[in-house]
Amino acid sequence: MLVRVSVFLFSAHCNKHTDCVSKEQMKPEIQQIIDQHQAKVYRTCLGFVGDEEEVKDVLQEVWINIWKGLKTFRSDAQLSTWIYRITVNTCLLHIRAQKHSPETTSQVLPEIATKSVDDQEGTTAKQLALLRGFLSELPEKDRLIMILYLEESSYQQISEVLGVSPNYVGVKINRIKKLLAQKFNRYGQSTANLD
Repeated sequence: MLVRVSVFLFSAHCNKHTDCVSKEQMKPEIQQIIDQHQAKVYRTCLGFVGDEEEVKDVLQEVWINIWKGLKTFRSDAQLSTWIYRITVNTCLLHIRAQKHSPETTSQVLPEIATKSVDDQEGTTAKQLALLRGFLSELPEKDRLIMILYLEESSYQQISEVLGVSPNYVGVKINRIKKLLAQKFNRYGQSTANLD
């Protein structure tokens, strides 16, 4: 389920602040950015946060942060890389604020892994649920690398978001893939459908 974000959100937010750019100037630009990047931003947030209800709150924060920073965006960076950076930072801040909550995805994994599913679609859904759980167990930087990789970001884009070399990204992706394959094997799952 994608959460549809509208310009209304930004108009309402702008009314509360005096340092706004003209609402009429920003509406078409921010709406175009939302339309173009909404799905990837949503999936990135879901990869970090995990809970769809929380994702709605985080998404709102992400779009507000993007909107606030849009007037200072320097075009020497790719817009998509800049959006990912804001998305990741907002998600990380949210996660750090929620650390007092002891509930983790890893507690749900055994229940997911033991459900019997007969059809191919159900098996894929089960694998995706396991993958989401496994990703949540990774350290933040590794999780970020894999979320961006799964979003089909290039090694170059990932390296720009993280501030590391593309070679570092490639090495980490290979190591994480091996680790994830081992985890899938422990749950008796193949990774063939996820490639």
